[in-house]
Amino acid sequence: MSRLTYMVKRALKMDWKRMWQTAGMLTEKSGKSRAWLLADMAKCAAKYNAGYVDYKIAQMYRLNDAQRRTVITRGISNNIVRRMNDKAYWFNFDDKTTARMRHFIRMRYKLLPYMYTEFVHAVKTLTPLCTPTAFYDKSCQSLECQDEFFLGRSVLVAPVYQPNAQGRNVFLAGNRPYLYVKYCNNGLENFNVVQAGNFYAEYSTDEVAFFIKENCGIVAGVLEDAGKTFNSVEIIAFVSGVATTSYYEDDGETNNYLSDDFFQIDFTIKKENSGTFNIQANTQGNRTPEIKNFNFVIVDENAKVTRQTFSL
Repeated sequence: MSRLTYMVKRALKMDWKRMWQTAGMLTEKSGKSRAWLLADMAKCAAKYNAGYVDYKIAQMYRLNDAQRRTVITRGISNNIVRRMNDKAYWFNFDDKTTARMRHFIRMRYKLLPYMYTEFVHAVKTLTPLCTPTAFYDKSCQSLECQDEFFLGRSVLVAPVYQPNAQGRNVFLAGNRPYLYVKYCNNGLENFNVVQAGNFYAEYSTDEVAFFIKENCGIVAGVLEDAGKTFNSVEIIAFVSGVATTSYYEDDGETNNYLSDDFFQIDFTIKKENSGTFNIQANTQGNRTPEIKNFNFVIVDENAKVTRQTFSL
């Protein structure tokens, strides 16, 4: 494919509306005119294979030509990948490997609502998104633990990275129980309550498992239309008393959230003496949410599962 043909195909697939919005956002940020930025984007596209997203992330409007040549844009990255992966050897990735990768990618997209909510919380509170176990528990074992971490406020991650391993020893920091969750069959299931301390978890490099802290929850997307949209979300909560969890939305592109163009709903889940659960919600922001239905999967300290739905 010639460079001209490649550029024409890229232009036909370009999201021109989003590019225009990006130029407007950068005008406010840089003080440069929209016309200058659009012309500079076109120059960077032709000279450095930089799309408008590359241009924004690398802040190429601030760089000179020598500095711009050091940026690994998406176009340059694709060329490197293409040169290093000869099509003649693609068959080496068998059906089993392809299925594994799809499994992990589906899980990543399913957990995007949780990760995005926690990312925004980290930005607003100036706290780390990922933290070592020692931030939660000051014991000697936590201080020495080097292969586990907390993702956001609710999840402990303990990856299996040894070849052919069928499990691993996990140190569950603190003195409170955790909910042990596995991702199977495109869903989160196999809920088990495990006590803090040392625990042998049975899962291999083909599987994904993690641990939810007591009285916390995570938000997972319910994938529809081959994984392109979320029509609803599923909240997995481990509740023995009063639990809290949140869900957040914004446009994902601009700084309009600073002007209250966002939606956040904070849930409080209380376990009553009768064993039932009372769900209360408080909303923030002026944005109309895309998600209307919240399907709760609530697990108590005895691993009993209760399902409830909350609709806006």
